Amino acid sequence: MIGDEPEGAPLLPAPCVRVAVVVAPGRPVAAATAVLHGGAAGVYWVATRVDARRRGFGACITRHVVAQARDAGASPVVLQATALGPVA
Repeated sequence: MIGDEPEGAPLLPAPCVRVAVVVAPGRPVAAATAVLHGGAAGVYWVATRVDARRRGFGACITRHVVAQARDAGASPVVLQATALGPVA
């Protein structure tokens, strides 16, 4: 399950920020943030719990925030990966 900010209860006051969390089973296992600015978006703070890695949660949440950014009109959407999460 991917959870976005509930309607009317934003975690962050800025409408240019998208935050999402993967919950499985019943606990948060991955999260990511997209920041929109000037028609582009950056994907930041993609993280997966150590005990939940290598199951696709990071890829799932990354695709989700990229889709949110594109739905908001962002192009390009940029992600800089580290050695922990190389872009496939």
